[in-house]
Amino acid sequence: MKDYLYYRAINWNEIEDTLDQYTWQQMVANFWLDTRVPVIEDKTGWEALAQDEHDALAQSLADLATLESFQSEISLPTLQKNRRTQEESSVFNNMTFMASVHAKSMSTILLAFQDKAVVKTLFKNAGENPQLQAMIATLRNMYDSDNVLEKQAANVIITTCLTYVHLFDLFELSQAYDLKNITFIGELIIRDNAIAAIYTGHKFKLNFNEATPTQQAHIQDKVTQVLQSILTQETARLTANSWENQYQNDVLSLLQLGIDRTLTLLGLENTMALVFKATTPSTTYTKINAQVVDENQFTHDASQYTVAQHNTENMDSQDYNF
Repeated sequence: MKDYLYYRAINWNEIEDTLDQYTWQQMVANFWLDTRVPVIEDKTGWEALAQDEHDALAQSLADLATLESFQSEISLPTLQKNRRTQEESSVFNNMTFMASVHAKSMSTILLAFQDKAVVKTLFKNAGENPQLQAMIATLRNMYDSDNVLEKQAANVIITTCLTYVHLFDLFELSQAYDLKNITFIGELIIRDNAIAAIYTGHKFKLNFNEATPTQQAHIQDKVTQVLQSILTQETARLTANSWENQYQNDVLSLLQLGIDRTLTLLGLENTMALVFKATTPSTTYTKINAQVVDENQFTHDASQYTVAQHNTENMDSQDYNF
């Protein structure tokens, strides 16, 4: 009998992993575009920033754009190569697109208030920042590994630790200045990345449970080593930034939140000593933490999810009001 090329369509009616369907639905429900957020309305607040505040915020947005670009170009496409289900590819395609939206939204914000030459310099600075590039290089090494666990762990680290600390400036300054639309974008990014972290962490744990004890011990040591490296680089980055340095304890407290969340989502032992844990969390810490999706609630809702209940939605004329 002649052999024919066989390709199987993705059948969303036959789900191997319930988190695939539920995560897809949550990502779609959370869909947004930077062009629909009126960031220009924050012009008065932006122009009221002191020079050092302005410089720190603008650079942090360019730095975040660099991380989100890395996500869309390297991180998420790499994860697709090690999929466990066909639906997983669709979910990661969705996340890849949203990472591109995250990166573009930073350009949208900066170009709303700065001329192109200034924005070009900000992105150049991000590309030449030794601490930021060292963190990216460390994560790139994990993606270049043949170990799927390293790749998945790297993604969770970006969507937790690095996302939180690079949004600190925005959430801190939004308390004193009217930056509500820019902050709203920050909230959307945190939520997107929180969903991505839960999903990737889930896939990590499935693979981890199939690994040998030696492989499990290796990834535990590797993740701890990488988190220690990020702590070192982040501390150096804060020290080099005169405005952020005054908030070093607050930023490191956020990093601790990211470290704890990373290890929890991966199901790994938290062997790292506390970076910094404030007796009373700062307002910025509380605001960012409030946007983080709860893993237990997310997975519980996924287990209760049925397609029939959620696959239709009434149309509205406002859906097409661009």
